[in-house]
Amino acid sequence: MAKANLIDKLARRLPAETCAALVDITNTARADELTLYLVGGSLRDLLLSRPTLDVDLTLEGDAPTLAQRVAAGLPGVQ
Repeated sequence: MAKANLIDKLARRLPAETCAALVDITNTARADELTLYLVGGSLRDLLLSRPTLDVDLTLEGDAPTLAQRVAAGLPGVQ
């Protein structure tokens, strides 16, 4: 079993819609073997057990291409 990382822990605390978007982004990044990091206020809030209002991510790699691949999987996007 894979060890849970902070993004996985954050996903359990988010509203369903936000969690679904995060899962899509992380799954696509993993499939493309891109390194994705949780950063900023969302990381601080998670570590301090505070409510998280937003999700801040950074990526080692081509962020526009990742965004296009995630968007292509959304309903109504061609």
